Amino acid sequence: MKAEGHLLKARREERSTEKLDPEEDAELIIEGIYGAAHHYIAYFLQMKHGEHSDKHDQGSFYLGKHGHRGITARGLKRLGGCWPK
Repeated sequence: MKAEGHLLKARREERSTEKLDPEEDAELIIEGIYGAAHHYIAYFLQMKHGEHSDKHDQGSFYLGKHGHRGITARGLKRLGGCWPK
């Protein structure tokens, strides 16, 4: 997928999660945000470094490869307080 396709898909997935009920659909919201994050990361990497991976488990590898190691850790730390109870 090209960079613009990743950006459009990320926005669609993020908007889709807004339609869900956090109490009833927490799992789907988390999965949707995870998917959107993958596409935002792919877009960023392609635009800034000219490469990315379409595999969801490779985003952190490519971030680290290009010196963006702290992004994943900071993002996960911020998400820590968002988990449903």
